[in-house]
Amino acid sequence: MLSHHPYDANKLLIALKQLLHVHNDVELSKALHISVALIAEIREGRRPVAGTILILMREASQLSIDELRALMGDPRRSCRMASGLPKRPIQCPAILTPPVPVPEREFP
Repeated sequence: MLSHHPYDANKLLIALKQLLHVHNDVELSKALHISVALIAEIREGRRPVAGTILILMREASQLSIDELRALMGDPRRSCRMASGLPKRPIQCPAILTPPVPVPEREFP
């Protein structure tokens, strides 16, 4: 049986405020480019710290995702993808094909 570890997003938000030298949630919301209401929902435990929010936190703080997860007490060494996603890697032909060379142009 899997054990449930409670995460404390408040610890993460407090650490980010200190790291980013902001004094309140309004300033933190501006630094993270998210709404104050979203920060309040995270603080109250009504909203999880989703991957997109972690990415915004990472961009603002320059901390790694692992460091951010550790700040909120996430003991997992890896995360699983949501169950609704495909089990196999998605291959995108645009990424797999080599780029088309652009001919050199001379400008007057």
